Amino acid sequence: MQAYLADVDFVARNDSSQIRLFVKTKGGKSLGLYVAADPYFLFLPFDSKKPLGDYEKVIVSSNGEKMPVKKAEWVSKIRRGKEVKLVKVTCRMPSHVPVIREVFKPLGELFEHDIPFTRRFLIDSGLTPSDLIEFDVGAGRQVSSFKKISSGASIIPLLRTLAFDIETYNPIGISKPGKDPVIMLSYADANEAKVFSVGKEIKGKKFVEKVSDEKHLFQRFSQVLKEKHVDLLSGYNSDGFDLPYLIERAKVLRTSLYFSRGGKMVLRNAGGRSQVKIPGRIHFDAFNVASAMNFIGAFKFSRLTLAEVYKELFGEAGKLELDKASLFKHWDEGGEKLEYLADYSLADSVSTLRITNFFLPFAEALSKTVGLPLYEISRVSPSVLVENTLMRLAFTRG
Repeated sequence: MQAYLADVDFVARNDSSQIRLFVKTKGGKSLGLYVAADPYFLFLPFDSKKPLGDYEKVIVSSNGEKMPVKKAEWVSKIRRGKEVKLVKVTCRMPSHVPVIREVFKPLGELFEHDIPFTRRFLIDSGLTPSDLIEFDVGAGRQVSSFKKISSGASIIPLLRTLAFDIETYNPIGISKPGKDPVIMLSYADANEAKVFSVGKEIKGKKFVEKVSDEKHLFQRFSQVLKEKHVDLLSGYNSDGFDLPYLIERAKVLRTSLYFSRGGKMVLRNAGGRSQVKIPGRIHFDAFNVASAMNFIGAFKFSRLTLAEVYKELFGEAGKLELDKASLFKHWDEGGEKLEYLADYSLADSVSTLRITNFFLPFAEALSKTVGLPLYEISRVSPSVLVENTLMRLAFTRG
């Protein structure tokens, strides 16, 4: 089968490390394919005569888990213009690499021991997002072999994009996910824009659908993502607020969020800022992209709020005005204020969608240039973009 590469992540499957490729067929179908791949690092031993078998006997125990070296072999690399022999130490899981490498530190000089596993795979395979690839696929969508057919399609075909936004109850000004509920969730795509209202009907607003409670809200939004076959879910500061808030509310309510296509959403902290990975869907935070574009000087925004970025990009107001501190009053008082709150929520998603569609071609072009997935493009620093480009170039040169 032939398909375009859209995104990549890692899973443990059948007791082995697997790269999961999310691809789009020419017909627009989204699939998750699995490629067996082993993590590794390189090192230059102080004792070049030490048998490789000694390295393969290394077994490290950490937190009750045994982590053996899977394989050790000599490989040739170019270092400072000269060919050198290095030992390639292959591990069974990416999480084993930082543990096992500590054993090898006293034995020699380490190389390529801190490259994230998915980036390692993309560098070694020579693949970049939007490449057209020929796959031989067997049972369980396991890939036995693959071959790049062409590089750098203009865009990933039929990337179905949906933007969303949430409103939360805030009687003390700042919402606390431990006690303050989500009261509205809006979304917008190429075909429609809609608001879910939790427990309140809003007459005269045909775009509003009442849901009984937050659990019902989570179920309906999950259903929307599934029925619309969403490939890219966009928000504005959705890393910093919307998705972490939803994740925390789900914990409080003892329920689950089914926003992904395979596996749970992953919330992690990176450099003091939260990031949310949605397996099977590209999570595109338009705030991150606007911030990065502002930092490198591609655009200059007076402020990085949704309202200001929209106005400076398109020369018109997109977001409606509302004093955030009084948002809960609009909800409590109902009537025209509640109707305005629904309009406000909807406008946020519509604005986010337009900003996303504006930035997406830039992000896709950058993704193809540096060889990183769209998810990472909107989150890594400019120095990482340069570093990854140089690593890919260095790999091709040995």
